[in-house]
Amino acid sequence: MILFVADQFSDVHRDPDHAYPGGAELTDAAVIEAAPDTVLTRTFSTLTNDDIADASICIVGNAARASKAQVASLATHPKLILFEHDFRICHHRGDMTTRNHWLHNQFEWCTCRNRRTLALMRAARGVIFLTEYQRGFYTRNPWYRSRPYRVLGSSVFDNATIDTWRERDPTLERRYEAAVSFSKHHAKGFAESLARAHAFTPEPLIIRNLPPSDVLTALQESKRFIHTPLSPEWAGRLPVEARFMGCEVITNHRVGVTQEAWWKDPDVEALNHVASAAVRFWRQVGELTGA
Repeated sequence: MILFVADQFSDVHRDPDHAYPGGAELTDAAVIEAAPDTVLTRTFSTLTNDDIADASICIVGNAARASKAQVASLATHPKLILFEHDFRICHHRGDMTTRNHWLHNQFEWCTCRNRRTLALMRAARGVIFLTEYQRGFYTRNPWYRSRPYRVLGSSVFDNATIDTWRERDPTLERRYEAAVSFSKHHAKGFAESLARAHAFTPEPLIIRNLPPSDVLTALQESKRFIHTPLSPEWAGRLPVEARFMGCEVITNHRVGVTQEAWWKDPDVEALNHVASAAVRFWRQVGELTGA
């Protein structure tokens, strides 16, 4: 039995402002969908020491809610793997726009010392990063000590999404000149993306609080997708979805997935690479644990 622990999963109760799963939860769900063995999911509010003891492999996703005691217990597992969605070594979760840390906002350089994260990393058999861009920020942190690692190259997408990409109608009329994704978080650069979209149209499509399937429909109806974050985006789901729904994708140097080698491949090869991410994840887990 594989234990997968995270702050929350896609089935968490939601409020009207956050009605649908976020990127980390969607990636976790896609990984679990492709698992080669039974997966027991636990949040940190339900995790027990017996869960940890009974697991053949323990995977830890986002863990901001982990207690000190839970970290200590997880650190005893002989086959502990960390799955890095964000930048957990950072006290600001990698937000380089924070104004009370000049190294963050002037140099995009994190020197945070998150002791619980470091304890997990010292104990882990390995770390799986989403992109090389993300891993590079870890290596620049003076407190991080490199562990065996693998890089996925992108977020992970479920089979239904991949099928939608493959089956989309390339002749469908695109009603919108440009689309952007709304976020209230300054670091996501919504205002900057919107301003850039206005160079193409006075009324860009604003994607906001939609179910994942409707996001794909919105992208298929748009000629281009614009996303220019102010802080590092370690992978980036929407740029990938936009590309494979036929949009021109306009980003900046802070979007990790667009810096991966496969991003420059023709669409068919690139799509095949992303479609294999879930299988690749479990292969990497096996390599790191010796399973």
